Amino acid sequence: MGYYRKIQEHFKILALRQPSSPALITDYNITTYAELDVAAERLAMELYNRGINVQEAIGVLTDRSPDLPAAFLAILKTGGVYVPMVAELPPQRLANMAEQAGIRRLIVLDGIEPPPELVDTLIGNGSLSPGNAVIRPEALTADWKAPVIFDHQKPGMTDLAAILFTSGSTGTPKGVMIQHDACINMALG
Repeated sequence: MGYYRKIQEHFKILALRQPSSPALITDYNITTYAELDVAAERLAMELYNRGINVQEAIGVLTDRSPDLPAAFLAILKTGGVYVPMVAELPPQRLANMAEQAGIRRLIVLDGIEPPPELVDTLIGNGSLSPGNAVIRPEALTADWKAPVIFDHQKPGMTDLAAILFTSGSTGTPKGVMIQHDACINMALG
């Protein structure tokens, strides 16, 4: 009954069955399933070491990025909740999203600089410092070893996997909560 697995578990099975098959193809690179899984595990370990809790919202600040799938999988592997944050949004809107979701940690991709308003909100939500709040995957040390299994970080199928913000009919962003089972239904559909 594969339907009762979460997205990160389905992905891990794919990575084990076809490790050298292309998972991501960009203009500059081909990333295999095994490489993507290692990148996700590496980032997941960093999140875990920073004290991520099960069902904790983790923001990802980026534009379109080939590193986004690893960030998404890493968050799910640690039991966190993925919150996409588009870098081109106004700083106050990003800060509002972080406040509503209670984000303390932010994964920042591709050298983007998070606006001060957003970093201040992360700190206000309980992050200890800007250095603890912002995680840059490209800055992780190279001495990390895979694989890591986060058995104790297991949300259920009806726990949250993502919070997506919409503009809403009033123009104020509203978070739409998406459970793991809904993500699987969407992927299988």
